[in-house]
Amino acid sequence: MEIKAPSQGLRLRPLYKAPLKEKRREREEKRREREEKRREEKEREEKRREEKRREEKRREEKRREEKRREEKRREEKSSSWSSQVCEVICFVQVLELLKDKVETLFTDSKYAFGIVHTIRKIWQERGLINTRGKRLIY
Repeated sequence: MEIKAPSQGLRLRPLYKAPLKEKRREREEKRREREEKRREEKEREEKRREEKRREEKRREEKRREEKRREEKRREEKSSSWSSQVCEVICFVQVLELLKDKVETLFTDSKYAFGIVHTIRKIWQERGLINTRGKRLIY
């Protein structure tokens, strides 16, 4: 059998796969793999950013809550009221603000502490009536 050159109009078929096509196919696969890795990395990075945004939002909300809890108020009360009455009123107002929440309250007032932890129970049992039989007025 005679093999003619391509210049004579015949096309030779190789008996094996062309190395150039194989290399091109390998390059395409590698390129697709790199693109897939980049896409996955972008998705992971976006998830990280989103998580970071959520975490920052939680921190900001926590800061606002802290600030709200530490809020200081100043109100003018009657001059006939004692400082102890004002302290108890302050505790009542704070408890109204924190109706359904569990919080820790700090005070340096021994009187207010005593009222809240000891005398409070007695007042509740009496229905908030003092020893004279009258409702507590502050």
